[in-house]
Amino acid sequence: APLNAAAATCSPLALTYDARTTHSLELRVGALNLHNEQLTQEIAKIKDGFAEDDATIFSEERERLLAETDELLAETDRMTARNQEMVAQQAELQAEANEFQASVAQVEELKAECKILRLSKEQKEVARAQAGDRVAMELQVSAMTQEIHALRDENNELRLANSRVPELEVKVRTLANENERLAARTVEAQQELERQMQQRATQAPATNPAPADAGHSESRLRAVMASVGTSTSELQQAISGVEAMLDEAKRELAAKQFRERRAAFEQLHAAIESQRPDEDVLEQAIIAARSAQVENEDVEKAETKLAELRSLTPEERRARAMRELEAKLKKEAFLLVKKDDAAGLMELLDSLDQEIRWRDWRDYAGRTLVRCAKELRVSFVHKALEERLGDSGDMTQRLTGAFTAAAARAALKAAEQAAMPETDESFVSEAPLQRSVTPQPEAVATSDLRFSRSASGRPCNDQPEKKEITTDEEEKLKARALRAVVQDDSATLGEVLNLAPVDKWSRWENKAGKDLLTLSQERGSSSAYSALARALGMLKEAKREAFAERETVWVFITGDVQPRRATVLEDTPEEADQVLVEYWDGDAPPERVDRCIVRRMWS
Repeated sequence: APLNAAAATCSPLALTYDARTTHSLELRVGALNLHNEQLTQEIAKIKDGFAEDDATIFSEERERLLAETDELLAETDRMTARNQEMVAQQAELQAEANEFQASVAQVEELKAECKILRLSKEQKEVARAQAGDRVAMELQVSAMTQEIHALRDENNELRLANSRVPELEVKVRTLANENERLAARTVEAQQELERQMQQRATQAPATNPAPADAGHSESRLRAVMASVGTSTSELQQAISGVEAMLDEAKRELAAKQFRERRAAFEQLHAAIESQRPDEDVLEQAIIAARSAQVENEDVEKAETKLAELRSLTPEERRARAMRELEAKLKKEAFLLVKKDDAAGLMELLDSLDQEIRWRDWRDYAGRTLVRCAKELRVSFVHKALEERLGDSGDMTQRLTGAFTAAAARAALKAAEQAAMPETDESFVSEAPLQRSVTPQPEAVATSDLRFSRSASGRPCNDQPEKKEITTDEEEKLKARALRAVVQDDSATLGEVLNLAPVDKWSRWENKAGKDLLTLSQERGSSSAYSALARALGMLKEAKREAFAERETVWVFITGDVQPRRATVLEDTPEEADQVLVEYWDGDAPPERVDRCIVRRMWS
């Protein structure tokens, strides 16, 4: 009776639950999977029948597939929303279950109190007095028990549904992936459709010419002109595109013509300036130059050169061939000197014609064979050349190369030790070494400059013998001489040289250990070098050279720092005072210049 009374005080729990069960969700998921498989089979059928179906039918099928895909996406969204609703309902049921558990705890407490009441006699009597109320309480307790059982069943169902939620989520993700795959296959099918449409349009240009050539300016212009509803702006854009393409083609043509013209110009000048001109090569270069539209002036110059080559007599051709052969043999001779191949060099010299003056051969540095062998310290070749030329005195007279400062001191010392008789010789001052790579003219002296050397190496100018000087005077003169060499003051240097004996000032050196001659070479003091060379007797007789036709020379014009390159136009013997030359630069006609300003170009 107390239990029934306590149960009667508790109100029943109002619970809500959706009618859709897990079984219905599984059926829906199965239906979606079946529908996805049907869609996959239909897409495969559509892809297999691409080649046979018409483009319009494929477009309608694609739109239907896209619509079904959208429906699948919408259904997936609805499933996701429904899943969220189920999760919310599960949370609500969990809250209600928690309340039910609390009520169960209260019932247990009531049962405990009922037990206590049963033990108490007084409570039994009260319970007997309230028999009618106990019946009502039992009825309420039974009703509450039924409600508890119902709640337990619902809780079990919710737990089962909650256990199937991950499986449903996996199925939902699988459906989403399948949806993405279907979307990708739909895109591929669309691309395949566009490709087939382009192929069909390419195979039938007559029926649909505009899409096939839509990427070209000319085809766009043709399509715009053929279209009836074309606007002015569209026609203007098409015309601008064609004009831009035409301008680009013109620029490319101009660039190619310029490259061809430059290549033909370089080939033509290479054929003209060749040391061994070939008629066939020059003729081909002229044809290429005319084809490339090279300037008529250059072509005419090449034609003049070709006419000169064709007008050569057999004797002139033989002379030209002889000069070419001599140049080749000279190159081989200097190569043998560098290799220190005395036997090969002697064999080459023995095979030369007597008219070839191999003693005058010079390399790029202006050195003769003997001087080159001496500077390179090739002992076998040097000894063989000395034996071939004779004694050292005769050899020295044949050499025309420039003296270095060490060579000058060695010659002076040898002259002091040897008691050589006085001889009259004609000398020309030799120019100092230049710092620039451009050759400089030698200081040419007139024919009336004559000096005689004594056994001591001093020049005899009918002057009284110089008196001895003290050490202090020598130091002062030495300082003046070094200063005059640096300043290129030939007047002051001449006074010092007249006051001091040659055996003393020839040994003067600065703090760096360089004598007056070496110092003048390094500083480029040409006047000082000329005075020192004249005082040391380093003057040699000027040799008149003969110039051959088409030989390359340097012309040193007064007032110009840089010499001008020119070509000799006719054979010039040694006795001629003027040389007919044609300058390489400028348009000046050929002219005759003095021999003294013309120097052969060594190469």
